[in-house]
Amino acid sequence: MASVKTPTPPPAPTPISAADEYRKTADMMSDPALQQKMLDVEKQLRPQYAALNLADLQTYQGGLLGLQEATTRQSAALERETLAAQRQADIGDVEKYGGRATAAMRAADPYSTRMAELSQQAAETAYAASGRVTPEQMRGAQQAARAGGLARGRVGDQSTIASEILGREDILARRRAEAAQAGQMAFGMNRSISADPFQAILGRQSGALGYGAQQMGMAQQLGSQAIGPRAVDYNAGLNLAMQNQSNLGSYNTAIYGSQAQLAGANAQANGAMIGGLLGGLGAIGGGFASKCWVAREVYGKNNPKWMLFREWLNSHAPRWFDSLYVKHGEKFAVWIANKPFLKSIIRKWMDSRIAVVLSTKALSYA
Repeated sequence: MASVKTPTPPPAPTPISAADEYRKTADMMSDPALQQKMLDVEKQLRPQYAALNLADLQTYQGGLLGLQEATTRQSAALERETLAAQRQADIGDVEKYGGRATAAMRAADPYSTRMAELSQQAAETAYAASGRVTPEQMRGAQQAARAGGLARGRVGDQSTIASEILGREDILARRRAEAAQAGQMAFGMNRSISADPFQAILGRQSGALGYGAQQMGMAQQLGSQAIGPRAVDYNAGLNLAMQNQSNLGSYNTAIYGSQAQLAGANAQANGAMIGGLLGGLGAIGGGFASKCWVAREVYGKNNPKWMLFREWLNSHAPRWFDSLYVKHGEKFAVWIANKPFLKSIIRKWMDSRIAVVLSTKALSYA
């Protein structure tokens, strides 16, 4: 059986020394002639490049500022139009569905609705009574003021009258506070069982200015590039060496992969040829092995090469050799059984015959 040669893997890339690369870069960049040439080029060309960069920057900024102004105005106008349409639609929805939404929420909780209504009635009553004093309250205030004046020995004077007036105002203030508290409670209870239909109408922030600021940021980014080379960039040599090593590794990997793929394809083709050959030989029958005494002795019973040699006998061997092999092969196999040196010589000769069979089969598969 022909063997398939596996390609030898390429050698590993040579390790890179950062110190050596830095030293090479320093030696190269310390050359006075090279530095002078770089300076001459910089003196001549840097002003021209700077002028080009400034002109480009002015063009970018001028164009983007104009674009910012136009887009800001357009965005603001579009947003105003959109908000107006949205608010108009919201007001229409509030007018159409606001009352129904509130009524539905109140109907869903009759107990809370009843408590809110009672609270509302109490608040309205308190507000109605907050501007007047009942006769009982007025009499109580007068009696309190007069009792105080009596205790001070100043009954009927101006201080006692002022105390009566202040007592009346104090009653009114308390009633107004009670009304306000009752109104606040009623308002809270009503709001808890009703929707706020105007929540979605206002409060939208304009995005036009933000969009314009974004355009300005683009102009600033265009002008943020550094101009001009440095005198010595020690990383340049190291980066170049590492890139070359990476390229070499990729190249070796591609070449070795192609060779290994070709070897695998050859092995698969040989396997297909041998499998087809052995399948055909196996169909001959049980009498096949009786004609292969010498080949089985030379290769071993478990080595399929003896079958390939048997194919050579049937298809390529001269008639006289085939007859001689059939007549004396069995006895000859017994005679060489204990002669390994002689079997090695015969094996080499049989290998050359098997190569003929394989080359013929390869042509038929091609």
